[in-house]
Amino acid sequence: PMVILAGSGSEHIAVKALKAGVDDYIVKDPGQGYLKLLPVVVPEVVKKFNYRIACPQADKRLFSFMDSATDGFSLLDNDLNFLYMNPAGLKILGVKPENIVGKNVLDINPLLKESGRYEAYMGVIETGQAYFAEDVSPHEKFGNIHLSVRAFKVSGGLGIMAVNITDRKRNEQRKELQLRVLDSINRSTIWKESIENILN
Repeated sequence: PMVILAGSGSEHIAVKALKAGVDDYIVKDPGQGYLKLLPVVVPEVVKKFNYRIACPQADKRLFSFMDSATDGFSLLDNDLNFLYMNPAGLKILGVKPENIVGKNVLDINPLLKESGRYEAYMGVIETGQAYFAEDVSPHEKFGNIHLSVRAFKVSGGLGIMAVNITDRKRNEQRKELQLRVLDSINRSTIWKESIENILN
């Protein structure tokens, strides 16, 4: 980290120094007020420097996490073009990275506008308010799958997390069918008993 402590200076020199990579620029004053600034400025400059060093490592960890996650993660720019999709997301949709990255969401799923999700995603970017949809069926070209989708604003673009809930939905549908069958059997049993009581 670098802080310039100058005996004299101007705004022009300060701007030039900051553009050259100096972290902060302080001009000494006759009343020695700069001495009160140093204990505030130096720790802040060190903190920012440490953050800059840590960021590339954090980015590597973040992408390592997303690559090993079992849920789908996607990053999109502010025009909703795919920048990245993790292996789980690619597997959910059954596609290769070259078929997704660089493409717009409407190229991948033309029905997104009709469903209202396109506007919802743009709203996330504009407002920063997250979006959640529990049972999303993407375009039929991806098969009969059901997803739980969460979208968040990420660096001026969009981050989407998708969980494949197809098995859960099929189990729910199976249970619902079983309940209807049982209800139907119960009703027919009640009718049968009622008819027998009337006839006897």
